[in-house]
Amino acid sequence: MKVLKKDIEDKSGIKIVPPSESKNLADMRKSHTEELSSKPDVKTKLYALMKAEVGGQGEEAQQAFLETVFNRAGQRGVSVDTIISD
Repeated sequence: MKVLKKDIEDKSGIKIVPPSESKNLADMRKSHTEELSSKPDVKTKLYALMKAEVGGQGEEAQQAFLETVFNRAGQRGVSVDTIISD
C-alpha cells in the first residue's frame, strides 16, 4: 500500500503537493509558482531552457514546454529546479 504525505519537501526545501492529493491544477502549480518567485535563478534557468528547447516555435510551444516541466515536477514530487537540472 502506498502512503502519501500531504506535503512532500524535496531536497531543495520546496514543499510539493502530490497530484493525487490536489483538488485542482492551481493547487498543484502553487508550489511551482512560489519556487519561481522566491528563486530568481531557477526562473532564469527555466526560461533559458525553454528558449533553447522551443524558443522559435511560438507561444503555444513555450506554454506546452512549461506545462510539461510543471507536470513532471508535480508527478515526481520534486521542485522545478530538480527537473530542469537533470
